[in-house]
Amino acid sequence: MTLRTGAGDSIVDPGHERVAEQLFEREGTVCYSLAVHLLESPSVATEIVGQVLGDAVRSGPAARTREHLLDEVHRLAVVRIRDRPRSLDPTGVETRVWNGLIDPQVCAALTDMPALPRSALLLVYFAGYRLRELAEALDCTPDELRGALCTATTILARDLRTRRTH
Repeated sequence: MTLRTGAGDSIVDPGHERVAEQLFEREGTVCYSLAVHLLESPSVATEIVGQVLGDAVRSGPAARTREHLLDEVHRLAVVRIRDRPRSLDPTGVETRVWNGLIDPQVCAALTDMPALPRSALLLVYFAGYRLRELAEALDCTPDELRGALCTATTILARDLRTRRTH
């Protein structure tokens, strides 16, 4: 299998096809799942995953870890999301993101979280809002929102560790 762009061009240099194939088999599904969940567009998700995997093959082994690949997929997806026109009223967006969450452990951890940290996490991480614009929409300062986001990630990590060990 050769990974190709939408135009049919190979995303990897000749001689790296096997590395690309192995990387795609190992990490392609999880990367695609994240991208399509964030973007709600299979074609854009495919494009981003192809770009990330192609870059990883060209960059070497350090760029091929799951953590690095998911960070890159998330980063590029958020860039695309931020380029979309959107309302500064986050209420509907938060509901849509909340309804799109599948993992029951993540949902349970978010349910137990205070409102501002939960909103910050859902809207910044999943919906691509910038801190400044979201702070304005939520009527708080960017520093308060940063603190809420830090609180949210700490709570989520702790709760998921606890839930997954029981």
